[in-house]
Amino acid sequence: MTAPPLVLIVDDYDDVRDFAVAAVGSLGYRTIEAADGPGALAKLAASPDIAALLTDIRLNGAIDGVELARRARQTRADLKVLFMTGYGEDVFEKQRIVPAADELLKKPYRIRELEEKLARLTGWRSGA
Repeated sequence: MTAPPLVLIVDDYDDVRDFAVAAVGSLGYRTIEAADGPGALAKLAASPDIAALLTDIRLNGAIDGVELARRARQTRADLKVLFMTGYGEDVFEKQRIVPAADELLKKPYRIRELEEKLARLTGWRSGA
């Protein structure tokens, strides 16, 4: 039996990140977390087994979620990305911020939505 995929969760709000970590973990995925873009890039470099990135689009600091995904893919072209946002989805679609190969999850989200999007990206589902 193979281990569940490892998901890196990035959000600069502790409560939101804690919720996402608990939600992703409840779906059977392994999790690792970071509070900002630089921390996430360091964790990506240190953990080559990270299968997916779940990141807020708007992060405080110089590296937002879109830039984080772009930089991460410079060394991990196959990295799957699920963007989260509290803003209207159409804003990002119109601006083509989220590449078609990625997924977008609007906050607040339901666990079922999270499960479906992660399964599409990773090709994995819990046996539960």
